Amino acid sequence: MKYNNHIFICVNDRGDDSKRKSCGRHGGKEIRQELVKLISSNNLKGKIRANKSGCLDLCESGPVLVSYPQAKWYENVQIKNVKNIFHELLLNDNSNNKIL
Repeated sequence: MKYNNHIFICVNDRGDDSKRKSCGRHGGKEIRQELVKLISSNNLKGKIRANKSGCLDLCESGPVLVSYPQAKWYENVQIKNVKNIFHELLLNDNSNNKIL
């Protein structure tokens, strides 16, 4: 396995005419960019991957991200929460899964 951890961040954009919320229009792209920066600045490139994702089917709770192997979901993610999520999931390893 190349990566120890994958984070999938919804960046789906439903367009102007949609009645449903879309993560891409509510910060999904910026959240992913911030995670990529944190991965790089913590020398974790090649161990952790922050992937763009299409719809994760929780649009009204977005932006949404999910991390594997923990299978931990985060809803209504705000850019101000990204650093805490990163530390919780990847540096502090609050799950039973060894990340690094």
